[in-house]
Amino acid sequence: MLFKTLNNEPFEKDKSLYDYCEFKYPLDEFQKHALCSIKEDKNILVCAATGNGKTSVAIAAIKNCFLNNKRVIYTAPIKALLNQKYSEFKSIFKSDIGIETGDTKINPDAQCVVMTTEILRNKLMLNNQEVIQNVQCVIFDEVHYINDPYRGNVWESCIQLLQTQQVMLSATVHKPENFAEWITTVHPERDLHFIEVTQRKVPLEYYCYANDEIIQIMDNARNFSNTNYLKCKQEPVNPLFKLNKSLLLLKNKNLFPATYFVMSKKKCEHYANSVTIPLIDEETSSNAVNLYNKLLLKDKELEKQSLQVQMMRSLVSKGIGIHHAGLNPLLKEIIEELYAKNFLKLLFATGTFTVGLNMPIRTVVLTGLTVYNEIKEHMVYFSSDEFIQMCGRSGRRGLDTKGNVIICLLNEDLPSLHEAKNIMTSHPNLIESKMELNKNLIIDLISNKKNFNEIFSFVKKSLKGSEILQSIETLQKECNIFKLINFEVPSEQEKSFADYIQLQNKLKTNLRQNQYRKVMRCIDSLLLDPKFNDLIQKYNEYNNQVKCLHKKQEKLEYLKNNDIIIIQEIIDDLIAENIITSDLELTKPYGIAASCINGYDKCLIVNVLFSEWITTMSTKELAILFSYFISYHGDNLEPFELKNYGIPMYSYEVLNSMTNEKLYTNFTPFVWQWINGVKFENMENIDTYTEGNFITQMNCYYQLLENLIQVCELCELHITYKKCIELKSIIRRDIVITNSLYL
Repeated sequence: MLFKTLNNEPFEKDKSLYDYCEFKYPLDEFQKHALCSIKEDKNILVCAATGNGKTSVAIAAIKNCFLNNKRVIYTAPIKALLNQKYSEFKSIFKSDIGIETGDTKINPDAQCVVMTTEILRNKLMLNNQEVIQNVQCVIFDEVHYINDPYRGNVWESCIQLLQTQQVMLSATVHKPENFAEWITTVHPERDLHFIEVTQRKVPLEYYCYANDEIIQIMDNARNFSNTNYLKCKQEPVNPLFKLNKSLLLLKNKNLFPATYFVMSKKKCEHYANSVTIPLIDEETSSNAVNLYNKLLLKDKELEKQSLQVQMMRSLVSKGIGIHHAGLNPLLKEIIEELYAKNFLKLLFATGTFTVGLNMPIRTVVLTGLTVYNEIKEHMVYFSSDEFIQMCGRSGRRGLDTKGNVIICLLNEDLPSLHEAKNIMTSHPNLIESKMELNKNLIIDLISNKKNFNEIFSFVKKSLKGSEILQSIETLQKECNIFKLINFEVPSEQEKSFADYIQLQNKLKTNLRQNQYRKVMRCIDSLLLDPKFNDLIQKYNEYNNQVKCLHKKQEKLEYLKNNDIIIIQEIIDDLIAENIITSDLELTKPYGIAASCINGYDKCLIVNVLFSEWITTMSTKELAILFSYFISYHGDNLEPFELKNYGIPMYSYEVLNSMTNEKLYTNFTPFVWQWINGVKFENMENIDTYTEGNFITQMNCYYQLLENLIQVCELCELHITYKKCIELKSIIRRDIVITNSLYL
């Protein structure tokens, strides 16, 4: 085994192995181990609950690289966290710090660069040696995002492709040693030190609010009280009345600051505006509003452009904040700043607040235990991961002796005892591969100068490949120990048995399945000879065993050979589409163009860009065409609904004929209105609480345009290039031009 488990055992090595990075607070034992491992150039995986000090490990990794005059890359899954870390690292190191996100690039050649994991992956796939030149270490914060169903493959690819030291920081996951072991199989050249911290520095206690009191239902060791939970049933109460009664209880028990998690942006705002309990005094209110107004000066135009500014100012004056994806990004940062400085006592937030942001929360209140599942398309109970992440925000190290989690359901019935225990006491999810073996991946690997054997090796060594290998080993063992019952036909019954089997086969051939079963039941009932009847029963048992063994053997062969078959099929398709040559080289210009496209269907976009009809389209028609690649919340619109907006349908019809995939149409009406000069607040069918979502998706659209401009310039597609440049200038206006407190 190439990984070593360290955990929180006493550090007995020389102090000099960890004191190269000075902190204003004493280090925990696990942090000393981690800092020592960084110094020894090991890969590190740290799994610990929120508030246990993982950030100190990242800071030490950066410091160590600076001491060695080497570069370091820090990655995180969300832009808000990156902006915050950029500002934090600049404050700590007073040194060469850069940032690279989809729409921000500052000092990208700095000694320490913070970037999205997607940007790192794209650069690694292009085999861009400048990216890792002189880089000693890559830090993956929130590396448990490898389990994200939509983005997890990005982390998996990065971990495989990197040859530098990797420092991976994760929330609590189930069986993290499996993840650690996979990393060592990918990188046997470097030992991995695995550190798991299962005990929180600030313990949590779990309560349920019912009948104007809070009843403890679980302790920090996750011992669940069935008796107490059954006391929590209560008659239906008006949600807003219950909300304010719960706030009064928190105030009387000194349980602020508190975050109420609400799984709906609309309800976040509704609940925030329905609070009637005074939370702060006049002086605090005045100071909060003054700071709010001061921070707003970062973008002097925002008050004119955003409908959320005045609403938020009113809430801030009451010591209340809102935090969700629909909030304007700058307002979201302002709320974070006010909350961090204790000007706000109450925050209504969706699940996006659980990622990385370090906030002073004494009490977490869960207003529901269900969330909308986009894959299943209906509400489901929280997974254990979601529950743990939200609850983990509670309890301020150095300030609180315990963190409080209160279940206060405002629009839901209390789950059954079984469901509640399942949510609250289950293990976090196992880390499982999210890699998809598709054309995009194969094009990326070929652009990374991989030959067929190296592509197969990459897939085989992936987390997906590791899981398949485990399945193969399990099946192989099952096949090896599988024992068939002894079955022989006595000589005196050989002819009767042969006739029976022949009749059975004829019937199976000539009859439908349901008819065959009925006839065989009639034949079996006519078998009067007990000995022959026993023989047939034994034969059926033997035959079922043989079928079972064959199924296992077939599955075994499928698992052994399936990836090679799929890879070859994809390669054949890419050769036929003139994206690659038979020697696995990118063709010019199609393959080169495909390799430069990030995050979208490469082959489809190449076919679009090199089509003759695209040169005849107007800039506005191009805007509509590209909008079909951007997803947005809500259901897709039918063509007739698009026509109702006056949207030209030519691009939809052409693009729809080029792909079997369903086009995204729910963002198209907003793009159409935007390019025609309509302001956000005047748009049809848009809600003020989705302003942040609109900005985020317009920035995704803008990044797509930048990517297309790069491809058009590279491939000398001059007409489309000019129109994309024009479109880019039309898109970037008003609220879409975002500022940040941290940049």
